[in-house]
Amino acid sequence: CELLEVLKAKAITKVVLAGTKTGQGILATTEALSDEGLLVYIVRECVADSSVERHEVVLDQVLNQYADVLGVEAFREQISQEIMLDMYVAFKTVNPPAG
Repeated sequence: CELLEVLKAKAITKVVLAGTKTGQGILATTEALSDEGLLVYIVRECVADSSVERHEVVLDQVLNQYADVLGVEAFREQISQEIMLDMYVAFKTVNPPAG
């Protein structure tokens, strides 16, 4: 998959998906990325489907097995915390404690 090659080449480990066809394209992409070990986030307000019922079922019962499915505010909070943790780990890796 070309997308996966690009993500791996750039050492990207976290992906936020947005788009239409929750029950098809979003689901297939989520499964593929998750199977490759990437952390996948889906923001509820950023995905849609032509069937509201299918959209809700896929978000609530399928995608949450492969990804973090969050509302926009919960996503902002979670990703902010994760970015801070990633920065801390990177800093400690470059600057290990003396001794």
